Amino acid sequence: MIKQPPYDVTMGEVGEVAPPYVRYISISSLKLGGNLEQLKALGYKSEIPISANSPEEEKELVLKLMLKLNKQGFAFSYDFKVAVSPSSFMMELLENDVLTTSFNEISWSGKDRWKLTKFEYQPST
Repeated sequence: MIKQPPYDVTMGEVGEVAPPYVRYISISSLKLGGNLEQLKALGYKSEIPISANSPEEEKELVLKLMLKLNKQGFAFSYDFKVAVSPSSFMMELLENDVLTTSFNEISWSGKDRWKLTKFEYQPST
């Protein structure tokens, strides 16, 4: 279950580097965003390949990767133009009690104008 508003929102300052984030989920990889030096320091490049033998295996691999990236402090982008944005994926995990902690959604209101919205887990009563 998701803690209801108000949500903790952090606005990035003009010129401030956005934190590392999952930009896009594709069939073959997770596309990452943020400063390349930050990604490199965390042991990543701009994408994480997904290699699975079946759709079930792929789903499990994506789940494990997304949970791992959340633990490492990655944010998850919101993109209304795609079927399943990274933040929507994480929101579904939160709603289904698979994710029992918080996650940060990153969104933009213009070039270099980003904000983080923290969504927190609240146990069902």
